[in-house]
Amino acid sequence: MFDGHGGREVAHYTKQHLEDCITENKHFENSEFGEALRQGFLDIDRQLEDEKGREELATMKRSKPPNKAPLFKLLGEINTAKDGE
Repeated sequence: MFDGHGGREVAHYTKQHLEDCITENKHFENSEFGEALRQGFLDIDRQLEDEKGREELATMKRSKPPNKAPLFKLLGEINTAKDGE
């Protein structure tokens, strides 16, 4: 569900905060679960645009920088092997 389309930090942020966004929503309290889910995702989207959300994403990124993409890693290994021939 959290595919990281906006980056893996966005997926982790959503995983950490979505449940609260849904369960603390007035629609959830009224058993309007579909609307609570929709509003939860809209709330996450808003949070990611505000300063606090951006700071949390930046902290996540600094604490665990992204690895090289698998394709770049493979190409590097191929180039290293060719250089060693």
